[in-house]
Amino acid sequence: MNNANETLNHYRKFKRVLPQKNTIDFSKLSQAEMIQQRNRLRSNISNRQRTVKKLQKELENAADKDKVRLSSKLTQKIEQLKNFKLQVAELDRFIA
Repeated sequence: MNNANETLNHYRKFKRVLPQKNTIDFSKLSQAEMIQQRNRLRSNISNRQRTVKKLQKELENAADKDKVRLSSKLTQKIEQLKNFKLQVAELDRFIA
């Protein structure tokens, strides 16, 4: 239910649908490569979360001419973050 609410709220705010499925095939990676990829993605997630928070603060204080650009950039970063989370979840299923 939480995922559905997150997707719906994102659509209402940005008029774009969040990714729901991972498009990368991890089945050809070895166990060690999967763990390495998962760790890299977790690092990307924490960096992307900081970027999203920073962009949200910038958007609140931005002038009208910059709001469209920042909003677009924020949307892109949120979608990348969701994609990273989906990839980590799939890797967790393969590793476990």
